Amino acid sequence: MNTATVWIGILVFACGSYALRVSGVLLRARVMLSGFAEKTLDRAVTARSGCDLDDLHRP
Repeated sequence: MNTATVWIGILVFACGSYALRVSGVLLRARVMLSGFAEKTLDRAVTARSGCDLDDLHRP
């Protein structure tokens, strides 16, 4: 494997990751999740990041 192949792989992965993030922001208003799905995702993110997301939602 040469250097160009590695850089092309990194570039493709970076573009794909960015596209997923942008699509999440753009489609947020179009995709509706159930309360159960939102709680499950909230818990998964909390477990992954180690922070309490409820603190972020409080005024």
